[in-house]
Amino acid sequence: MKKIVTLHYYGELEDVAKKKQEIIRTDSKIIRELYSELVKRYSFSFQLESLRFLLNEFDVSPRSEFRTHDHIAIIPLLH
Repeated sequence: MKKIVTLHYYGELEDVAKKKQEIIRTDSKIIRELYSELVKRYSFSFQLESLRFLLNEFDVSPRSEFRTHDHIAIIPLLH
């Protein structure tokens, strides 16, 4: 069953996606899988290790599960 989630993009991800946020439908179960979908869609070049993920405003790992109607922020780390 597809989940509906709200994605929030920051920094270069926002520039590449050409949007600050979007609502998508996904079959992904964990954030890492969802990010892989987004890499295919937008050609994001960031590796997982260089990103911070927030799930409903809480810092989480890419292995974290999410549910429908969750908010997921993806933030590039500064080098």
